Amino acid sequence: PILHRSGNYKVSVWLPVGSVAATGTITHATGEVAVALPAGTSTPGWHLLGEFAFNAGMGGALVIARSEGSPHGALLVADAVRFLHQAP
Repeated sequence: PILHRSGNYKVSVWLPVGSVAATGTITHATGEVAVALPAGTSTPGWHLLGEFAFNAGMGGALVIARSEGSPHGALLVADAVRFLHQAP
């Protein structure tokens, strides 16, 4: 993302019904952290991955991939990613 100000952000993904389990790596101001995305969501919606510090600009990222052992041909779908700035 392009973040217009430094600070803490809640990072969430919008998952539709039936997405497979996934892993993610969030790159933030002080390094990287691995996160898990839930599988078999019965209700579509936002799923909070955590709150992290980011610098302004384009240095932050979320990269997702299917978890090992996911069924062959299973779809990984994340419709959107949200970085929501938190007031100090």
